[in-house]
Amino acid sequence: MPRKRTTGAQASGDCATATRSKTKLPKGLETADLVDYYTRLVQARTLDERIWALNRQGKVPIAASSQGHEAAQLGSLLAAEKDGDCFLFPYYRDLALKVAAGLTPVQV
Repeated sequence: MPRKRTTGAQASGDCATATRSKTKLPKGLETADLVDYYTRLVQARTLDERIWALNRQGKVPIAASSQGHEAAQLGSLLAAEKDGDCFLFPYYRDLALKVAAGLTPVQV
């Protein structure tokens, strides 16, 4: 019988252990920031997958995936926000950048 795969949180029976880490965060970065960044990444991936599903149903004529590039796009946005004087010029595959910048799915 195959062994059931478990994550650290499942194995310990405590979901909170999945968020605890002994690794020191860089100065100025809080755990709440990481949760916010991860939330933005998940939102972008979920929207990307939904667009693909709608494309396969014939409800969206064009679907250009950005899967696998979400973290790089979020990183460029965070660097621009930190500098404050940067402009971003997203192209059609920069879905994560648009979502992380605050655009709604309707605006995208």
